[in-house]
Amino acid sequence: MSLPIAITVEGANIMTRSFQIIGQGLTRCHPDFQDLLESLMMPKSEEKEGVKTFTKQFYKIVGHAVQNFFQSVSRGVGATVSTKTRSKTAYRDGDKLLDYHEKQLLRLSANFALTADLCFTLGGRLKFEELLMGRLADALGAIYLGYATLHHYSRRRGIEGLEATTEHALLRLEVEAQNALNEASDNFPGPLGGLASTVMKIGCFPLGNMSRPYRQPGDTLTKEVSKLLTTPSELRDMFQEH
Repeated sequence: MSLPIAITVEGANIMTRSFQIIGQGLTRCHPDFQDLLESLMMPKSEEKEGVKTFTKQFYKIVGHAVQNFFQSVSRGVGATVSTKTRSKTAYRDGDKLLDYHEKQLLRLSANFALTADLCFTLGGRLKFEELLMGRLADALGAIYLGYATLHHYSRRRGIEGLEATTEHALLRLEVEAQNALNEASDNFPGPLGGLASTVMKIGCFPLGNMSRPYRQPGDTLTKEVSKLLTTPSELRDMFQEH
């Protein structure tokens, strides 16, 4: 009698988080890396063309990394200033809510792009660094959910209390992405791990601890969201639709 092979959902999710998202997605999603790989597989008869393509793509990859570095630094400084000077009640203005959090997600996206470029210093060893890939997957997931939250808000805008729940969700997601990137910079592996860690810290957090400005939602905002969801309201009716 044959028995089915048991594969738990938790096991599949762990493999996705710690291997597939970054280990497989890094080279496939890079704008220039795929062409570089294809140049290495050209036949002997096209060797000159392959070398030419490889050299061109290599410089494009380096240029892309440099651009990501400076973009990460500039957005990091800008995001730090806007966060430090932001009022705790600024979220009540829907336009300001969208503008602020979109800029924070752009900053975190730039930080992630720089970190992804630094992963190339690991070469094939990357696929054995599950802790690093897991942290980067957490950061990417938080950024993705952040954009999904903004999209949902923009579609359902006008519901009383939606600004508060959107602010609460986005603050938590930004902290999650920030912490994941910070832990990755503290533990970057490989022979060039020390150098990559330094570049990542300068690029992602150019002002040190000041460049990690995101904090969990305060109790006042949490109580406001709790009240909206536990008493009859238009917001609670929206969630009950699904």
